This record gives sequence, C-alpha cells and structure tokens, in this order.
Amino acid sequence: MNQLSRPRTIIRGAIPSEAPAALSRRALLALAGAALLAPARGGAAVADPALARIRLAGKLRALAPRLPAAACMARLSGADAPALAHMRDCWAAFLGAARRLRDGDESLGFAAEKDFRARQALATAEAVGRVGGEAAELAAETGALTGEAFDAVLRNAESFEAHAAAAFAAIRDAHGAAARSVGAAVRMDVVTRQSLLVERIAREAALAALELRQAQEAARGIDQDAQLFAASHAALRKGAPMLGIAPPPEGARAALARAEELWPDFEAAARALAASGAGADGLSAARDALAAALDAAADRYAGLPQGAI
Repeated sequence: MNQLSRPRTIIRGAIPSEAPAALSRRALLALAGAALLAPARGGAAVADPALARIRLAGKLRALAPRLPAAACMARLSGADAPALAHMRDCWAAFLGAARRLRDGDESLGFAAEKDFRARQALATAEAVGRVGGEAAELAAETGALTGEAFDAVLRNAESFEAHAAAAFAAIRDAHGAAARSVGAAVRMDVVTRQSLLVERIAREAALAALELRQAQEAARGIDQDAQLFAASHAALRKGAPMLGIAPPPEGARAALARAEELWPDFEAAARALAASGAGADGLSAARDALAAALDAAADRYAGLPQGAI
C-alpha cells in the first residue's frame, strides 16, 4: 500500500505534562466527565465561554482530516448525490467553525477573537479551506466531481490539519487560563489527538482504495494500521514508562477506551473497500459504513454532542 507519511510518534507525550497535579482524583473525574461525557446540548449558552471556545477549536481540529476523506468517498462513489452532499457539509462545518471562532458565537457565550495569533491562525485556516469549500459546493450543486474540482479539494489536504492544529493551540494558549475547567480542556486535547489518528487512518484507507491497489496489499496495510491504532490506545490507557507516558486519570481513560468501540466497524469497512474492486454494490456498502465511522469519530472522540456544528 502506498502509505502516506504518518507521525508514528503520535503517542509520545500524548498525556500532557502540564496536567494540574494539585487536583484530586475526584476533581479530575468531575472535570473529565463534564467536558468529555456530558457536554451542553440544545444550543443553550454554556457557563464557561472560554472552555466553549476551546471545545469548538477542538472540533475544528478534529474536522480537518475529514475533508480529504470525504472527497475520496465522493470520488469512490462515482459522485453520487449523498456522497457529494456529505463532502459539501464537511467543508461547510469546517469553514463555519473557523468563522464562529473568529467572529464569536452568542449561543456559546463568547465574543469575537481578540488574540492576534489566534485570529491569524483562524484566517489562514479559512483561506486555505475556502477554495476546496467552493469546489465541494459546486460539485454538490452540479452533481459532478470533475478531476479539477477533486484536485482543488485535495490540493492542500495535509496543510488543513497543520493550520487547524495551529488554530487550536493558539486558542487554547490564549483562553486556557481563563477557563474554569482547564484540566478538562487538557484532557480533551488527548482525546482529540486520538480522533486525528483515527481520521488519518481512514483517509489513508480511502486513498488506497481510490488508487485501486491490490486487495492483498491493501489488507496488509490496514493490518499495520490496526496494530498502530491498538498500540497507541494501549499506551494511552495503561501508560508506557519506556515512552515517558504515565497512566491517565480514570475519567480520561474511560473516554479513550470509547475509541476502541468504533474500530471493528472501521476495520470491516476498510477491508470491504479494499476487496470490493469494481463491484458497485460492495463498494457502495463499504463506503456507507466508512462514511458513518467518519461522521461519528470527531463528535465521539472530541467529546462533543452530535450535531454540535
């Protein structure tokens, strides 16, 4: 399989050293539970605008890898209407989150971003994504995904993640001290890193299927991805002294363990994609299953309510 470069040291330092040591175990559980397991729903204003801003920035970061993956799914589908609409919606969600972070969101209780570094990072992320967003919207309107439009969507695929990560870091640095639940924001970053790993694996599987590699090679590459996925989660949940990773608090461990629930569905979908070849029915079913996994990943792993954006 033509593997894209992936940061195989992603698990190094994934448990931030700056986690507040002064908090009791009960307080850590409460913070992690409040931010990861029971976020505010229904669009009501949250009690902590600073944390709401950081949480939305985490959503922006988790959305970035979905953009090229959604484009690959649309190409694999033969540009059918649902896949094109899904691609358009992913881009609209990414650009909408960037604009809300820049201009403020009254429903979440925070005003326009004033920090220069954060505004600059958000402007860059939005500018990089605008061309692809326009191409995705045009493809959905016309019902056709041309080679030129596909290239426009994927042209800066790697840079989406970098710019979204830079915006997340800038916003976290600017507003982390003001958030009452800083510890929860730190733990959310751990889970968000895992969402990026899973999304990256999904994108690589989609690209491999798009290139129509032999099924045996694709399955071998997916097995390697599965081993990487399992190893990183084991290190995060149980600790890895040789890598300098301490066992996480119970609340964070439970949130990380949720990630494993989705893996069998993704693995089955990825294998079906690799084996489907030119079979339209098998390819469509596999695409639908993998798209569903991609839809669930950002919301479930970043600890956000479904449909938050």
